[in-house]
Amino acid sequence: MAGYLGTKPTRSPLTTADLADNIVTNPKLADNAVGTAELVDGLELGGPSLGTNHIIRTNALSITSPVTFAGTENGVTYGPITVTALVTVTSPSVWHIQ
Repeated sequence: MAGYLGTKPTRSPLTTADLADNIVTNPKLADNAVGTAELVDGLELGGPSLGTNHIIRTNALSITSPVTFAGTENGVTYGPITVTALVTVTSPSVWHIQ
């Protein structure tokens, strides 16, 4: 028996081929539904990692687009760091630059 996505019949079971691009968005995901293990290597999570088991974390030398802390976390940046003109960093949290 076929399933439906809206009014469109789909295969049973539903597969990723049945979903349009960008149909599953962050607000539709349950909290903690996606962990770091499911993320693709190279995704910008503060910078790339080096060494066996990613023992050394690296970060960029400049901030070129706006950054906003949610207010539920703290942050640390190891400098020197530059912020491009007219780019803002909004931090209601604690942000240490060392």
